Amino acid sequence: GNSSDQKGDPGTELLLQELPEATTEQDLRAHFQELGGQAIVRVKLLQDRGTGAFKGKAFVGFRTVEEAEKALALGPPSIGGVKATVKIAGLKGRNEIFLKDCPDGIQDSDIYTHYKCLGEGAVTSISWMTDRRSGAFKGKGFVGLSSSTLVQKALDMRAPVVNGVQLTAEL
Repeated sequence: GNSSDQKGDPGTELLLQELPEATTEQDLRAHFQELGGQAIVRVKLLQDRGTGAFKGKAFVGFRTVEEAEKALALGPPSIGGVKATVKIAGLKGRNEIFLKDCPDGIQDSDIYTHYKCLGEGAVTSISWMTDRRSGAFKGKGFVGLSSSTLVQKALDMRAPVVNGVQLTAEL
């Protein structure tokens, strides 16, 4: 049957992250309601397997890729004053590039500025890798982009130079 847990076709699901603890399925449906009541086929809030606590992430599945893209264009929901992040949930890996050789002192703004030429909203997320124990920056990070086309464009560009250091960008 068509259970609500089934994943849709590639490109039909959005992954929302950094959602506040109090987020409900209704909050998410309300955010996307202007797409019409039929657009959303599935909402799945991700919970910690052990504790059942909400992990701040959710999948929202749409009927078509077009609807998912329209939903993405609405931007992330702001729930209880917290702005979430949103991207197309890719089955073929995420739309991310990996940056390495990053100097200490690198800022998110360095990345946003470098990739500004890809267009408004091209960079959807930036996450820096730190040592779990010491919290020390590992000189690496992931940059999420809003589409696989932009991933390719970002890789075709020269990687950023930050504080005089040439970064390396790869998939």
